Amino acid sequence: MELTVKERLIVLTILPREGTLDTIKIVHKLRNDLSFSEEEHKQMNLIQKDDGSYSWDEINNIPVLKEIKFGEIGKKIICDELDDLNTDGQVTEQHLSLFNKFKKESE
Repeated sequence: MELTVKERLIVLTILPREGTLDTIKIVHKLRNDLSFSEEEHKQMNLIQKDDGSYSWDEINNIPVLKEIKFGEIGKKIICDELDDLNTDGQVTEQHLSLFNKFKKESE
């Protein structure tokens, strides 16, 4: 699945910090896959601001995409976290593209 820089950052923030040993192993791999390489940092001028938000340069105003392979359990973890945000009334516009990508694939 291709994800933009923004989508990768959002998924990184919603991944659970606690769970079973098996879940945390999968989350650990997801964090590694979604994280940004040193080359990406340089290419995009990715900077974390003091408030914890990020800024980056988009090449020709086109979001930089990265193909991320999600296993069935990894997708379920992300879908469950999105469902929790929805149930708690914490969905924002920044989550919409992730709902479209992950929830449509899981149907």
